Amino acid sequence: MYIDLQEYQEFSKPAFNREGLIVQFPRRVTGITRDGSRILLVVLPQRIYFGLMRYEKYIMIVMLAAVWGGFLDTPLYYLNNVVWSLLGAGTGYIDKIAYTVYASSLGAVI
Repeated sequence: MYIDLQEYQEFSKPAFNREGLIVQFPRRVTGITRDGSRILLVVLPQRIYFGLMRYEKYIMIVMLAAVWGGFLDTPLYYLNNVVWSLLGAGTGYIDKIAYTVYASSLGAVI
């Protein structure tokens, strides 16, 4: 995807409003939507999705309270371990290459 630098700089200028500093990137520059809740629209029927979105702000308050209260510590702990294991498995070869380059720079024969 080609992005014109001048166009990027023009659209990514920071702006100030009552809430503070806002940097806006238009969709055509970033290539993605900035609404993460729309992911559910892919997996849920529209009727259920839009029914849930009516209560989205309340769901977010409950989720934040659950995280702050420590009720999700155990599930998040295991989820974090799974994600790091997958990242380690997917990038483990880079470690081997880096160790080989480092050892060869010290003069070791591998």
